[in-house]
Amino acid sequence: MTNGTYLRLLRDATRLVRLSYLEFNLEKMMEEELYSEFAVFYRLLHASRMPGCPQQSEESIIEYYHQESLAAGTRIRERLSEAVEDAIKGLGNGLLQHPDNQPLREAISSGRLSPDQFYLHLLRLIYRLLFLMVI
Repeated sequence: MTNGTYLRLLRDATRLVRLSYLEFNLEKMMEEELYSEFAVFYRLLHASRMPGCPQQSEESIIEYYHQESLAAGTRIRERLSEAVEDAIKGLGNGLLQHPDNQPLREAISSGRLSPDQFYLHLLRLIYRLLFLMVI
């Protein structure tokens, strides 16, 4: 499916809540001479990469990549809480130890910022960063 600027390869899926597709910005590729992106586009969408018939769709390279991304997402989700905890500890320690953050250390030691509040600020920051990385 294309509008001349974007080309989308739609995945035949039963889930209508969230469509699966692969999108390429053709106009940007051409205007900015993005050869590496064009090479990916060509290699993925060339006729030789497509199944010969609908019954062989599970064997296509794009379906393989889709299944691999689902498996990787599952592995990431399984370790997400552990990774968030490690990120909070690392970021919190880094902020507290940095020499320019004396006001932060004073706010915590004086009680203006409780450890629980500091933790919630760190947690919110980590989840905002995760959200930005996923978009």
